[in-house]
Formats: sequence, C-alpha cells, structure tokens
Amino acid sequence: MAINDNGTVVGYAYNNLGVRHACLWVPVGFNFKIYDLGTDNPGFDSEARGISNSGQVVGSQIYAGTSHGVTWINGRFFDLNTRANISGNTGLISTANAVNDWGHITGGWKQNAQSSTTQAYYLWANNGGN
Repeated sequence: MAINDNGTVVGYAYNNLGVRHACLWVPVGFNFKIYDLGTDNPGFDSEARGISNSGQVVGSQIYAGTSHGVTWINGRFFDLNTRANISGNTGLISTANAVNDWGHITGGWKQNAQSSTTQAYYLWANNGGN
C-alpha cells in the first residue's frame, strides 16, 4: 500500500469473484470512495504499490502465473514490458513499486519469466509520452 500527498491510498481488494484487483481509495470528506483500477483481463490478479501526487499508479499484474510491472495513467492500464525499450534483452519487468511526480518508476526485473527471484532493480523514465 501507498499514499500520496493528496491522501489517496492505493493497494488491493478482492472483487465479488474472489480475484485480487488493484484499487485506490480517494478521500471524500471524512470518508473514502474505492475504485477498482481494473486489468486487461478481469480474471487476472493485480495490486497497486505506489502512487504519485498526480495520480499515476504503479504495481503488478499476474499473467499466467508470471508477474508483470504495470502502471495506470489517467485511468488507462499499461504493461511496462510493452512500453519499455528492452530490445535484445530477454528480461521481464516483474514489478513496479514506486513512482515519483516526474513519472519515474522503480521496480524489479527478472532475467526470464521462469526465474523465481528478482535479478535487478530498474528506474524507468517515460520519455516517449503517454
């Protein structure tokens, strides 16, 4: 879980099907309204781990048993592996743990999808726009 300076909290909750989905809690007066951030497949587990002050959220989603680092920007879902320039590299961005106000994301990288441990950490900068 994480919280930004606006008091918005991110984490996860289980939906009515028992699937773990990334969500955020937005302060509304003295209460919070919860939003399911969604995934690209409603049956996939996901979780949110970080949020910037502008509302960009980062986390992970499980694809067929393999964790992928993801981000939600203005309500749109992106797998970081489809947006990063990792040509010639067989690695996998497996987690996204934090994001700052410039959109720089930190997280874990694995040498391959079958690896059970994080091999390295990365800093991803969205230089190509959203």
